[in-house]
Amino acid sequence: MKRTQHQSFKRSSRMKWVILILFLVALGLAAVIFLYINRSDNNDTASSESTSQVTGSTQASSSEEGAETGEPSSVTFEKGKVYTGSDDQYGYSITTYQDSENIVVSHGPLGQDGSAAPMSDAASLVPQTVDTQPIQINENGEIKEVQVNTELVLSNTPNAASLGFFVPFNSSNTKIFAYNTPSGNIALAFTSQGTIDQYQVVEFTLSHDSE
Repeated sequence: MKRTQHQSFKRSSRMKWVILILFLVALGLAAVIFLYINRSDNNDTASSESTSQVTGSTQASSSEEGAETGEPSSVTFEKGKVYTGSDDQYGYSITTYQDSENIVVSHGPLGQDGSAAPMSDAASLVPQTVDTQPIQINENGEIKEVQVNTELVLSNTPNAASLGFFVPFNSSNTKIFAYNTPSGNIALAFTSQGTIDQYQVVEFTLSHDSE
C-alpha cells in the first residue's frame, strides 16, 4: 500500500514539473511574439516618419527650386470682374463674365488730364496655358526678362476684335501674354510695334464687379 502511494506521489510530482515546464515555455513564446510585434510596429512607425520627412523635403526642395528658377504660375482671371490699367497713351480694361471663359480687353486714348476716355476698341480673348517661355518686356522704360505661360488668343466668336484694337501694338502679328506681377497684380504683355522680340506691358488692378 505504501509502495503504491509512493509511486502515485512520484507520478503527481513529475506531472507538476511537466506542467510547470510547459507553462514556462508558453510564457517564453508569448514574450518573444510580443517583442516581435512591438518591434515591427516601431519599424513601421519609423519608416512612415522617414517617408514623410523625405516627401516633405522633396516638396520643399521643389518649391525652392521653382522659386529660384522663376517658374510662373498660370494667370487666373476672377470671373465677374473688371480690371483697369493704363500706359502713357491709353487706358485699358479687362472684363470677365460669370458664364464665359472668354475675357474682353478694351482700350481707349487717355484724356489730356490723364483720365481714361470711353474704351473705343475691344477684343474677345481666351486665356490658354502654354509652355513656359521667356520674353523681353519694356516695363516703364526698363528692359527685362520674365517667364510666361499664359497666352491670350482671339476667341472663335464673330468679329472677335475691332479693327483698331491691334493698331497700338504690332497689328495682326501681335501676341498677348499674361503674367502675375510681384505685387500680386495681373500684367498683359503686347508685342511692340515693329518688333516681335520686345513686349510693352500694362499692369492691371482689380476695379469693380462687371455687370
